[in-house]
Amino acid sequence: MTAQMTPDRLAEIRERLASTLKPQKTEISELLDEIDALHDDVNGTCLARWEEEQENEQLRLSIAGLHARITELEAAQATTIAERDAQIIAWLEKKAREEGSSNKDRRNRADVLFRMADKLSRGAVRPPLSRGPDPLVVNRFDVAMEPAPEEEQVLTVGCIDENGNPVALLLDMEARSKVARWLAPELNDTGRATTT
Repeated sequence: MTAQMTPDRLAEIRERLASTLKPQKTEISELLDEIDALHDDVNGTCLARWEEEQENEQLRLSIAGLHARITELEAAQATTIAERDAQIIAWLEKKAREEGSSNKDRRNRADVLFRMADKLSRGAVRPPLSRGPDPLVVNRFDVAMEPAPEEEQVLTVGCIDENGNPVALLLDMEARSKVARWLAPELNDTGRATTT
């Protein structure tokens, strides 16, 4: 038996439906808000990840470019060192030939120069600039050769380093003056004693 649908009964049904659906509508609304927030978070995370990937790709390209530049510079440095070594070898051999063999001292100086040139040409020794950050330590001086007046004024000092390798110190006039001032501060720039 069904109850008669009266305006009071209809109002009661509506009230009960409203009270039953209201919490569900609130819960559904809250869930939809949470879904929107999660969606925004996911989109933000994806965007941030994409931006990171773009930045990483740029860094990878920069690193590849730097590696290529390093290879290029190393090749240029090797060429420069080879050219410099060839010039030093030629100069040492020229100086050794100029020493001649007229007496024992000249033969000894020529021999030291030829040995320096030979070791440098075989790569057994490296000139100081290609040795890296370690300083070249010289502990024995064997010979000093003055240039001829018509040549470039470079004093050649034949030395032996701490490993027993021959080394040629090439001192131009400015370097000679500095060394002279360090060794004998009482001398002036011409290498003569100052008068007071």
